Amino acid sequence: MSNKKLSSFDRNVTIFVAVFLVVIFSAVIIINNTGNINFTLSEEYLKISSPYWAEYTLSLSDIESVEYNETDSKGSRTFGFGSAKLLMGSFESGMYGEYTRYSYTKCKSGIIITLKDGETLIISMPSETETFDFYQNLNTII
Repeated sequence: MSNKKLSSFDRNVTIFVAVFLVVIFSAVIIINNTGNINFTLSEEYLKISSPYWAEYTLSLSDIESVEYNETDSKGSRTFGFGSAKLLMGSFESGMYGEYTRYSYTKCKSGIIITLKDGETLIISMPSETETFDFYQNLNTII
């Protein structure tokens, strides 16, 4: 076996690549497992915000109907953000067609909000209990 030593340039490139890969993998792991969706409900509007996706504000007077679904089907994301924790953006399913989603992946339930213009919004909180409580609060205000 030959006992070749790396040149200074090769050693620096190897270190740079190793550090770069560690930073990239760390960022992916952090983004994939962090973040929250904030739901603000008032007498007039529902505001949804998250650091990873665009803010969404909806006037409660624009709501046609609100349903609670214990077994929410996630559909397919056509544009948006998805991680191990969050799903946000434009989705499509056979049941709802094209719709907007702001939800937590581990929550099996969902709130289906149909707007007067035909648009559908599906949301969920981190747990089924929190989702049902939010559904009840929303129904009380509407």
